[in-house]
Amino acid sequence: MPPGAALAKRTRWAIRSRCSRASSLRRRAFDPAGSRPAGENHIARYSSAPRFLWSFARRPRTRKLPMKTTKCGNFSPDGKEFILTDPLLPRPWMNILSNGRWCDVASHLGGGYSFLDNPTVGRVTRWHIDGVPRDTTGKFVYLRDEDSGEWWCANGYPPTKKLDAWRCHIGLGYNRIVSEHSGIGAEITYFTPMPELDANDPWGVGDPCLIWTVKLTNRSRRKRTVSATNFVELALGNWFEDTSWREFYLLFNRQQFKDGILYTRSTQWVKYLGGWQAANSDANNIPYENAIFLASSAEVTGYEGDRHEFVGFYRDLANPQVMDTGRLRNAVDQGRDACAALQHRFTLKPGETAEYVLVLGAIPQEQKSAAKLAGKYNTPAKAAKAFEKNQKYWRKVVASPRIETPDEDLNLIVNDWFKYQGANLSWWNRNTGYCYFGIYNFGVRDACQDAASRLPDSPEWVRAQIKDRIMIWQFEGGDYAHGGNFLSMQGTRTFHSDDPINPLFILAKYVRETGDYAILKEKTPYAHTRGAKTATIYQHLIEGIEFFWRNFSKRGLPLILKADWNDALDQVGNDRKGDSVMLACWTIHCLREFFPCMEYMGDRKRMQAYDRKLKKLADTINRIAWDGDWYQRAMHDSGYILGTRKDKYAKIWSDPNAFAIVCGVADPGKQEKIFRAFEKHLDHELGSYPFHPPYMEPEPRAGIISRFAPGTKENGSIFGHCSRWRIWAELWGGRADKAYEILKKMLPTTRHEADPDLYRIEPYVACQFIYAPESGRAGEGSHSWATGTAAWTLLVVWENMLGIRPEVEGLLIDPCLPSEWDRVRMQRRYRGAELDITIEKPKGIQKGRVEIELDGKKLPSNVIPPRLLSKKHAVRVRVLAE
Repeated sequence: MPPGAALAKRTRWAIRSRCSRASSLRRRAFDPAGSRPAGENHIARYSSAPRFLWSFARRPRTRKLPMKTTKCGNFSPDGKEFILTDPLLPRPWMNILSNGRWCDVASHLGGGYSFLDNPTVGRVTRWHIDGVPRDTTGKFVYLRDEDSGEWWCANGYPPTKKLDAWRCHIGLGYNRIVSEHSGIGAEITYFTPMPELDANDPWGVGDPCLIWTVKLTNRSRRKRTVSATNFVELALGNWFEDTSWREFYLLFNRQQFKDGILYTRSTQWVKYLGGWQAANSDANNIPYENAIFLASSAEVTGYEGDRHEFVGFYRDLANPQVMDTGRLRNAVDQGRDACAALQHRFTLKPGETAEYVLVLGAIPQEQKSAAKLAGKYNTPAKAAKAFEKNQKYWRKVVASPRIETPDEDLNLIVNDWFKYQGANLSWWNRNTGYCYFGIYNFGVRDACQDAASRLPDSPEWVRAQIKDRIMIWQFEGGDYAHGGNFLSMQGTRTFHSDDPINPLFILAKYVRETGDYAILKEKTPYAHTRGAKTATIYQHLIEGIEFFWRNFSKRGLPLILKADWNDALDQVGNDRKGDSVMLACWTIHCLREFFPCMEYMGDRKRMQAYDRKLKKLADTINRIAWDGDWYQRAMHDSGYILGTRKDKYAKIWSDPNAFAIVCGVADPGKQEKIFRAFEKHLDHELGSYPFHPPYMEPEPRAGIISRFAPGTKENGSIFGHCSRWRIWAELWGGRADKAYEILKKMLPTTRHEADPDLYRIEPYVACQFIYAPESGRAGEGSHSWATGTAAWTLLVVWENMLGIRPEVEGLLIDPCLPSEWDRVRMQRRYRGAELDITIEKPKGIQKGRVEIELDGKKLPSNVIPPRLLSKKHAVRVRVLAE
């Protein structure tokens, strides 16, 4: 690929994987009574997968199911669905349905929003700013008994209007709503068509559309005439303009109904950030590049394109005026608030079923017809085939690694749901969910940590992510755009001090996983040069390191600049004098991990110079940042120190101390003091504090972190991301029992099972934080989906708890397991080989001396060299008491 070609591809990216997965997630059939999924043994249907990956699925399921049933519902027996039984949840529960171009943030009621390529300027459907907790718009199917005039929404919206029966199956890659009312059964399935999995094209994407299939069944004893009105509320292009200036922005809408398809276009598109008054507003004098369409496989008996005409004045989607008569105008308007509504009418005998397929999609503005795209999925048979392809895709994404521990909840979350969450986030970063709804763009930091969790299943995808999406955001000089928009190729130059360091982290992990040092010689462009100026990835990384060394405080620590990992510490270094202990320790770890890359490139002299600087930096940290029982957090421009015992608030911080342990700055004596301080100050029954006590009043020298309500967000909540770093440090110190205690407390299944009304959010994905007691709402979860917590959980469980992690010499196995565990297992791919690893240890110990047998032959160390591996291997690991 020539330099800069990645820019032209923009959003043509998707996850690829060479792996197959353990058990199938087939399209399920449900009996009329609404019992559990029915059907034959589905394992044999996908026998082309590697045999070793099926062994978990073949074993008799005698162990208990994950998580007990709660008032909200339960996991399916295989753990791959959460089955909701009550639509009236404390909050909308979301699923991310995406294929790399089209993304649907879909609630359990069919609510949520859709976007194409970019959530900020590529919006397709509307998401109201008060979407929590009302969940007021989405892809709804309204049913009306044409004999009696009774009508209802088959989705279960609004949830206060009870149906006779309702449940929602939230699965990997799909949502399915099954309901019944007045003798009419309905089943609605939402999913996106997925691309082929091809290692030679990691950025292949699926078609830009959402497929929703609808089945209607007459379960009464008489003939029924039923109309089905399918509705979606549209908002094309720029989300900010639609939200803040809707009555103006809607005047650009144009609609057309042709050949049974309803099209919506916009003649104006604010493509670039900064809005109408931006300096580059001339570039915004363009139409939205896509036409949005809604097509159906059934005969259209009515249609409507004007949201006001559909809903009516002083009414809403819980009570739209069109359902009073059941008649649509069969009209579209220009310059109006756009929607897409298609109506069908069915006469059903007792027991008869009608099935149709809806396609909500996008075509280029200049393309006149969507018939070709819609025609790929416009029959139930075609849609069923697309669904099977969708499930095959996600089976492969979560296929490796697979773990088996005594904790069923941990197995469930790590094997399927956190990998699924991480894969979706690796496309869209922190843009998806009902908390952020597209206000952010691609972030370098987020991309690096999410990609690390994808390495075992999709190393070729990670390679493309590094080359085509991460490195291109570096400016000349070494700093990076903290966030970037791939449609406009705009990047925000903020001077976050950790941005030049995080690419070292993912490169070091990538070469350890793959042995592919050649990536260092690949060329990528600089940000904002449009490919005109390029450098090798290695040169980019060295520039980032040099940027780090150029920006030091007078006391000898790296400047925090705009902020480090903690974006909320945004006032510490505005004058370029404040520094960060956390950044210093993180850089020591990442740069030392990067040294083998420098060795490979023959840059030994520079590497030795860096090593001397790192030793000096470590000495400086111990000399000036040790507070007696823990390390300080940072220094403000004024010289004020954050994170000392003298502080009234935020005395002790988790992240600098965790990294001081991991990077080796803290000697054993200091480590012991830190662990005691952690237990005394940061332990809580909900998990681990990021620091304590929270700021109870604003501290201008800290920044916005102190302005959050106490016990929320970064201000002393139970924060998921940095708690995983503490778990990492606990495991590094051989304290598996404490690490597991924290992890178990914070698993979404644990929190949901304890009190679903209190926790409120999804039990199948990680959230950013849990409200701490100081907030007055202790135990409530917040900001689900959009967090690095999922990726870091996978890393610490795989690499530090089970202790199976790639190193330069090979695959290191160095477990640190809870004392009550005596056996764990992992199946993973490594350098083209399939490894089935069993670890055994006596109860009562957490770490010990490790002995390894590879296919029955004892190895001289606890590292498996790649040269010994071919195709499939059995690895037996014994942990012996010292």
